[in-house]
Amino acid sequence: SIRLMKGNTMMYEKLKADKITALKAKDNATKQVLVGIIDQAEKNAKKAMRDVIDDDVFSSLRNLRNKLQENIHIYSERGVADKLAETKFEISVIGQYLPKEASIDDFRVKVSEIFSSKGLEKNPKVMKEIMPILREHFGASFNGNNARIAIEEYIKQ
Repeated sequence: SIRLMKGNTMMYEKLKADKITALKAKDNATKQVLVGIIDQAEKNAKKAMRDVIDDDVFSSLRNLRNKLQENIHIYSERGVADKLAETKFEISVIGQYLPKEASIDDFRVKVSEIFSSKGLEKNPKVMKEIMPILREHFGASFNGNNARIAIEEYIKQ
């Protein structure tokens, strides 16, 4: 069967290689984090019925990081030091693979460009139209929260 292969797979290959390195070094903590990222990326690709591409990996990295950041708050409140340390470690491993995200200012500039070039009305319904354009433009450095904030700010101007 032919599968669509649009997009890069370098990050996916790097994660798999790093997992083997961690395995050989008996670094179980790092290996577990990498296995989780790889599994999630593979599930994302399977849902899209194609091989894993880097977009799947970056999406998995961001989702996992966001969940872990929520856990940090919970573990801090409850004083669960071992879980807090483990979660911070997992976030540090994930951080090694995430590209630098575009700043809120980068999004503000692009949102302004999109509104002018497309002659869009300033209303919340355009969010659905603008998000895919921003996602495409920023690629791996896309940050959905910054994009949403920039759009909302522009609409309120």
